[in-house]
Amino acid sequence: MTQENLVVRHVQPGDWSALYELSKIELDSFGKDGLTPLNLSLFARGGILLGLFLDGEIVGEAQLLSRANSGGAFLFGLAVAQQCQGRGYGKFLLQQVIEELKNEGCQWVELTVAAENEVARHLYENSFGFRQIALIPGEGDSDLSPDASSDEPRLVLRKELCKAVL
Repeated sequence: MTQENLVVRHVQPGDWSALYELSKIELDSFGKDGLTPLNLSLFARGGILLGLFLDGEIVGEAQLLSRANSGGAFLFGLAVAQQCQGRGYGKFLLQQVIEELKNEGCQWVELTVAAENEVARHLYENSFGFRQIALIPGEGDSDLSPDASSDEPRLVLRKELCKAVL
């Protein structure tokens, strides 16, 4: 992999062909919990939606939310197309996300990850220095979320990007 072939760019809310391609990655990565083109369009309007392009083809994506005056951002999702996994693309994308957040003055970034997702945890914790700050227990038989994925405990991870300026 050469970085010259990989480009990260903002996906615009009206770029429906890109949004559709991103939604296919979402479906492959997150099943029925994946975001639809419409939901991704809303992310592009109210947050940050990034696409990872390899030779012009979408192979990954990341969604970020931030609140004014909070000092940080929440990485809602990060995924790489299944046929492109294991090539360092996720690491490249996350590095670009972190650089963008630093450039925007963010002091920290948080995310959640399934506790048993060892591949993702290795990327976040070992490669990028995210640290666990909380545990969200599985919901069991909750009426709010009856699907099996709600049974998974999730870790809340945080990475400090820079110190606050007083």
